[in-house]
Amino acid sequence: MATNPMQRRTRNSFLLGMLVMLLIASIIIGLLVFLLVKERKLNEEQEKIETDVYVLTQDVSAGNIITPDMFAVRTVSSYTVPSNAMKENLYELESYALIDKNTGGSIGSDQNGLYLIGVDGKNVRILNDNGNYYINVNGQKQAIDFTDVPLVAKVDLKANSVITLDYIAKSDEIASDDLRLQEYTMINLPIKLAANDYIDVRIMLPNGLEYIVLPKKRVIEVSGDAIWLKVTEQEILTMNNAIVEAYTMTGSKLSANIYVEPGLQEAAIPTYAVSQEVYNLIQNDPNIVEKARSELKYRFSSDGENLAARRQNEINPQMSVYVNEAQTNVEQALKEEMQARKELREKYLQDLTSATIDPVN
Repeated sequence: MATNPMQRRTRNSFLLGMLVMLLIASIIIGLLVFLLVKERKLNEEQEKIETDVYVLTQDVSAGNIITPDMFAVRTVSSYTVPSNAMKENLYELESYALIDKNTGGSIGSDQNGLYLIGVDGKNVRILNDNGNYYINVNGQKQAIDFTDVPLVAKVDLKANSVITLDYIAKSDEIASDDLRLQEYTMINLPIKLAANDYIDVRIMLPNGLEYIVLPKKRVIEVSGDAIWLKVTEQEILTMNNAIVEAYTMTGSKLSANIYVEPGLQEAAIPTYAVSQEVYNLIQNDPNIVEKARSELKYRFSSDGENLAARRQNEINPQMSVYVNEAQTNVEQALKEEMQARKELREKYLQDLTSATIDPVN
């Protein structure tokens, strides 16, 4: 059946309108898909450059203990914070909990300082006497012994400050007057030892007896067979005593053992007893802080672990076996140590020179 021109025009206009609508709809849908894909890519890129950081929830003065309630996790752009502020580099805070060993109560803080969170809901103020923390119980001092080494602020910090490794430190690593950075090349190191690992330095005697010389020390740097540790004057003298004795006794060695979970594991108790001569030196050394001197004196006393008896009964008999060749053994070991240090120093200087040369292209 033939159609008149008016009907054809109407039908063509309708079809043309439908095509235009479909075209417009396709363009809109394509544009929406493009915008959605673009937004998704932007979100993915944003997620890639974002990182979690710890920030303070309140002001902290330099030297004050940081309690777990003082910080929170925030997500920020990784371009705005230094690398040592990123959450994965602050594993000390991942499982950080400040708890009193005696009561099992958590430690909190406010503008007035530390307090012990009581099980009955009543908080007890913690007092500080030259670094010794305690609470008053019925008029008597009851010492507060933390289950973990507390973190302290190195400098004054304001609320919402991003926490970095430059701002905090373990309280046993605070830069006391006698703290030094010491290099050791005579310690047998684990293959997987890396910077920031925590280790115990041990000495093993020829008869198999083993003693802890330095407990839970953070490795500052590792370079070949050399490691750098922060040690106090007392620890330096103790290590020197252990080194000489390890050199004296054929078959003995100094070794390092890595902590598996340093944030959760407590420091081991030192079990190595220095010689009477070194003990006397430590007690009279003006560079050693009184707290460290008193602690060592207690461990040597009959009321403490009585390291003097251990020294007399276990270590001295082993040393007496090598009395004739002691000087020769020590001299030979020191010669080898000096050669190893010389080689490490030469390599360090070569690497330093290579790194500072800017080749011309």
